[in-house]
This record gives sequence, structure tokens and C-alpha cells, in this order.
Amino acid sequence: MAKKKNAPKHYYVVYGNEPFQREGYVRSAKANFEKIGWEIEDCDPHDFRGSMFVDFLQPEKLLLVITMDNGDFDLDSFLEHLDNPEDGRCILLHHRGGLNCKKPFKDLVKKLGSKVIKYEKPSDWKYEEPLSQFAIKTAKGMGCELPSNLALAITRKVGADFGSMFFEIKKAVTLADCDNEKKLQPKHFKAFGSVNNGVLVDFRKAIENRNRKACLKALRTLRELSTHDPTMSITSSMQKRLLELEQVRNLHKRGIGEKNASAMVGINTFVYKNLVPCVQKWGEDLPKLITLFAKSQRNVLSGNIAPMAEFECGLIKLLK
Repeated sequence: MAKKKNAPKHYYVVYGNEPFQREGYVRSAKANFEKIGWEIEDCDPHDFRGSMFVDFLQPEKLLLVITMDNGDFDLDSFLEHLDNPEDGRCILLHHRGGLNCKKPFKDLVKKLGSKVIKYEKPSDWKYEEPLSQFAIKTAKGMGCELPSNLALAITRKVGADFGSMFFEIKKAVTLADCDNEKKLQPKHFKAFGSVNNGVLVDFRKAIENRNRKACLKALRTLRELSTHDPTMSITSSMQKRLLELEQVRNLHKRGIGEKNASAMVGINTFVYKNLVPCVQKWGEDLPKLITLFAKSQRNVLSGNIAPMAEFECGLIKLLK
């Protein structure tokens, strides 16, 4: 590799459980290498040694992108590249997840230390600062200024979701461009959706894990995002999952094996296995949870004055 000031390094390692920023980094890296004339090759984690050396069959400059899901890869070949880097070869090691994985990748992260790039999803209770800074930086990258107080207010509505934040900033910048303004204002965020899909996913996960704090936090965010009572939207989003949980509870209680049970209800075996711990956490309270959701929908359809308040009170009682 040419010894230039801005020349690429011989390797990059990125990981973390925050997919939006992590995937964005990989896409940006590929685009940057293409701009400087390098070719890109996506490699199997266990079969990339043959592409590490320059010969007449291989491109002169090649970025090897090695993506893995469980941390298992050809560590020896990568370490060989670290010890004797080949000019014209660069490796981007991309692990789609955190350090809850197999040892080859965990050992490598420990060896490389601060040279590894990490994108971790912030805690549901400590997300405001990193999301606010992300919003300000994103707006700046799009040519607009986002005041810190407005960034914090938007963060509290969006929740701990970098992808949703990016989308909201992009919409606001579009509206600001229409007004020929470079400073984002509250009026530019008027296009907020009534219910955020990312928050609904957080709510579903909180219900499955019977996590009271996370559930109440997601409900608060959904209320703030909604221009009307969100009870029907929330309960409808859980219908399919509640049915699956009840089917799993019934079959698991009858002692039917996971493989046979998953085939009976048409659920992937892996998904079925992941639902069993959720069923065990709810136990005999699961039918009560389903009854609460059904009753809340009936309250909306029958014109109840405050269906959301009744739904939340019932949920708090069950999430003990």
C-alpha cells in the first residue's frame, strides 16, 4: 500500500448491536474505497485467504468485506494479514452484533483495543445525550443547524432509535429547504407520524420480557407521538404476537416438543424457541393479558371516554 497521508489503513473492524450506524459505516467505507479506485469483494468469514494476496488474477487494490453474525471466522488468516500486510489489500471485518458471541471475534477485539469501532445501542434510560448529538451531527451533515434544545425535544419523541431519528431529521431538512432556511425550527418537524413503528417494536419486546419499566417508557413515547388516542393502534399491533404466545403456552404446557409444536402452528422453530421463555415469564397470567388487550379494543369501539387510561392501569397491574 502506498505510504500516503490519506492512504487507507490495512484493516478496519466494526461491531455493535446498533445496526443503523454500523451498517451506515460499512456502506460509507465501501463508497469511499470505490472513490479512490479500489474494488470491493464481500467474502465468506471462513474463506477469504485466497483473496488476500495480489496476483495476475486478482485486482491490484481490493477491499475485503468480511461480515459475520456469531463472531466465528478465520482468525488465523486475519492475524497473518496484521503481521504481514499486503500492499493493495485492506480488510473490513464487520460483526453484526455485540460481544455476546464466539471467542475468535471477542479475542480479536481484546487484542486490538481502541482501534476497533463500536456502535452500541444506548440504554432506554440514557439515550437522550447520544441521540441528541447524533441528530445535531446529522442535520449539520445535511447542511442545516439544529439547536441543542430542539434536538433534545425531538429525541424524547423519537426514542432510542437512530434510524427513526435520521428519517425525522431528513424530513425536517426537506421542509427547511422548501422555506430556504438553514436553521431547523419546530415547524419543520410537523410531519411526525402518529405512531412510531420503532417504539411499537420496543413495546412488543417489553411485553414479551414482562419488563415493566421498558413497557411504561414505550407507552409514554407512543402517547407523546400520537395526535389521538393510540389504544387501538397499540393493541392491534400485538394481536398476532399474542396469538402466537398463547399457542406456544398451550403446546408447551401439553409437553409437545419444539420441532413438532412449531410445525403445528406454522412458526419457525427458532422463533418458537425464543417465544418459550416469554411464555414462561407470563405463565398463567398470559390469558389475562390477552383479555386486557381485547377489552381495550372493545372499549375503543364502544366509545369509552378514556380507553388508554384503563388499558395502562390494567397493564401496570399485570406487569408486577
